[in-house]
Amino acid sequence: DALGVLVLTPVTIAAFARPRELWKGRAVFVGLPLLLAFFATTAFYVYSSANQQAAVRADFGRRTGEITNEIEQSLNRYLEMVHSIRSLFTAVPTAGAEAFRSFTGELLATHPGVQAIAWNRFVKESDRTAWPRPILEVGPDGETVPANSRPYHVVVELIAPADENRIALGLDITAEPIRRAAIEKAARTGKA
Repeated sequence: DALGVLVLTPVTIAAFARPRELWKGRAVFVGLPLLLAFFATTAFYVYSSANQQAAVRADFGRRTGEITNEIEQSLNRYLEMVHSIRSLFTAVPTAGAEAFRSFTGELLATHPGVQAIAWNRFVKESDRTAWPRPILEVGPDGETVPANSRPYHVVVELIAPADENRIALGLDITAEPIRRAAIEKAARTGKA
């Protein structure tokens, strides 16, 4: 705005000032250099602005790429953690609560973003009575209640740290629609 006032005021005076005869000869000598300077400055501003915007976009792209890479690496570490727990129970199917606590202690220490690690067991409805503890779900008021009958349950069998998460033992995670959908997708695709 200031540039427009500085350039256009003398040009306007040169074009419309009185006496016309006096300013008629000066109009070209005053107005033309000022108009050329105005257009040159405007072109330089547009060019600089475009370069700055391109630099900002490039920096944004670089930063988002770095953040995306960090998130992917973090998710891969968590996925490796899940696979290591599966390997524990593949190698030692009878591993109990103490072995689970010992194994997950190091994982929890090296993955501070993880609040708890659980081992969940698939239990058919027909095998429910043989399960050693009640199968539960969270009721409408937030209390634990016996789980509704459904074809299968995925029950929290072990959890670490145990003291802080003991209330989750026996919960059927398929009672939550989002988790049930994720479990069904994993069963269909073979991918966790």
